[in-house]
Amino acid sequence: MIFDFSNIPDPTPEELKMEGAFYTQSKSAGAYPGYRKNSEETKKKISQSLKGNIPWNKGKNGVQIPSEETRKRMSESHKKYSSDEERQEARREQWRKANRKRRGPLKRKSSS
Repeated sequence: MIFDFSNIPDPTPEELKMEGAFYTQSKSAGAYPGYRKNSEETKKKISQSLKGNIPWNKGKNGVQIPSEETRKRMSESHKKYSSDEERQEARREQWRKANRKRRGPLKRKSSS
């Protein structure tokens, strides 16, 4: 089924403004708002409007360093594999087990 939207007129800038749309289609900037470059004046206005706002990450801690106990546990869990291939095969087996629990055992089609 093919839909034809050619009979629907494009909205005028006034209609877009009334609906709350915050972009305009201009040939120099492209049809999408992300392609438009802000002028220096606009950048200054944006900067002034954001002054005094508390940043989203204020008071959050940086990178958390694991405790000695956690580091030892991580080290021991990595030592049980002698190579990357063994580690990858162990992960695949864990995924297979998890998928079997979720989906049930694999059923093969009988050739009758």
